[in-house]
Amino acid sequence: MEAYIYGLHLKESTRIRYVGQTVNPSLRLTRHKTDALHDSRHAHFPVYRWIRKHGPNRIQMTILEVTSLDEVDKAERAWIAKFRQEGTRLLNISEGGSAPARGVSPSAETRKKISLALKGIKRSPETRAKMSQARKGTRMTDSAHANHLKAHRSREFKAKMRDIHAARTPEQRTKIALKIWESRRANCV
Repeated sequence: MEAYIYGLHLKESTRIRYVGQTVNPSLRLTRHKTDALHDSRHAHFPVYRWIRKHGPNRIQMTILEVTSLDEVDKAERAWIAKFRQEGTRLLNISEGGSAPARGVSPSAETRKKISLALKGIKRSPETRAKMSQARKGTRMTDSAHANHLKAHRSREFKAKMRDIHAARTPEQRTKIALKIWESRRANCV
């Protein structure tokens, strides 16, 4: 199967700003544009900020090399290194490879900022339904599942849940029990 190394640039310029790899160039360009506008998980990536700044309709893709799937990671790293040696200010945040930003993790300060920004966000029922639907059919990896079980079986977690439950009034407990009963009944019909 063929794989492609591509460069993104403005239509009115040939200066490459981002180097990537794909097996389907037209779909990849569409995904870059869509993700830049709608994917909040990657919105902070420099390439997506650049696409939003200039507008998705001004972005163009140029195929730099056609290679095999076995060689695509090596080829991507070579093209990124070539452009950087020439002094091109690429928007890539890694040196290339099969996954975006592989090996790049945010600093403790950045993680703290992200955590604070997301705390207390109340999502609308529509948004929560969309998020739930997006996760349906996905499975945790074995290691993620093991970590999840370990966290929820810990003494600290059980103590926290006991404290939360003890703090509820009898009316709150009844209300929660009714919601659970109604949802189970709705699933049986």
